[in-house]
Amino acid sequence: MPDPIIIGHTRAKELKRCPRRYWFGYEEGLSVPSRPADALAIGSLAHKCLEHVYKGLTPEWTDVEHIVHEWFNEAMKIARDSIQEREIFEAAELVLGMVRTYLRRYIAHDAEEYTVLGAEIPFQFETEDIHGNPVLFEGMLDGLFRDKNGEIWIHEIKTMSRLSGDLITALTLDDQIGMYVWAARRALGVQVAGVVYSIMRKAVPAQPERLKRGGLSKAKAQPTTYELYYRAIEEEGLDFGEYDEILEHFKADPNPFVARHIVYRSTFEERQISLQVAALASQVRTLRAMAETYGPESWYRNPTQPWDGACYCDYRSICQNDSEEARSLYESRVDHIPRDIKPNQIGEFKLSVPNGY
Repeated sequence: MPDPIIIGHTRAKELKRCPRRYWFGYEEGLSVPSRPADALAIGSLAHKCLEHVYKGLTPEWTDVEHIVHEWFNEAMKIARDSIQEREIFEAAELVLGMVRTYLRRYIAHDAEEYTVLGAEIPFQFETEDIHGNPVLFEGMLDGLFRDKNGEIWIHEIKTMSRLSGDLITALTLDDQIGMYVWAARRALGVQVAGVVYSIMRKAVPAQPERLKRGGLSKAKAQPTTYELYYRAIEEEGLDFGEYDEILEHFKADPNPFVARHIVYRSTFEERQISLQVAALASQVRTLRAMAETYGPESWYRNPTQPWDGACYCDYRSICQNDSEEARSLYESRVDHIPRDIKPNQIGEFKLSVPNGY
């Protein structure tokens, strides 16, 4: 029996995007050196903070600050220059602001409406490709909720640079969640109703702009919220009637920095997802076999709309010129580490609202 092909959401996404990109990243084990405060680090740190909150490990806001300070201290150790040091400082402040905004919007609601069954739950199970060869499917759920009606929901946390107006369409078709719904039943024995998407924008609200001549700016593009604008009118002793239009604008979207969508997912998807995973694993096995005969060029390129500049790829330089000099710009990716799967990883966690945030 051949060794299993390892598939997860990220690997599947990379393979579908471009087989050659998948080859560089997972077959050759190359990765681009990251900056300590890049977008991925910011998202991971925000996830870690909320994981501790939902596990009831942060009764005080200072506990959340401690998580960020620990990351800050470690990141500063590997900063290469003063520019990266400034980026790390700004990232720490940004994450604290993002998490505080999220907590103010949702945490009291979640403590009232949901029972938390787990946070950052790893899963792993065996399945087969289209030829019956072994496949190891793995991943991590951000969380599981049970509502007052007894229905179970996957909690998926996303960080984005902006909140798209057509986001709900993308979430309804999100392959990642389709895979997680399938995995929840196969690996965890849980039938879920759908997904609670919690989305954090990588930005924090600011105070309304004060005008030099007095009063507040009525610019609708300013990065503030209805709550902050309303409070500023009170503090300045201004006439609310003068600001009816701008207040209505912000009231229509009271907090453009966080969003939540609840999406039902059908069990019909499970067969479609299982077949997709089987096909992708078979593709990896086929391309490996072809590469043994014809060389690594068997892992073909799939550039996406290069004429409009959307073809950016971390492996572009090495893809165009695979040389020792080009490879010297990359680091070796850590070999695959099996998931630390523990028994009884689903339970009930006491979700408490952190004091002082």
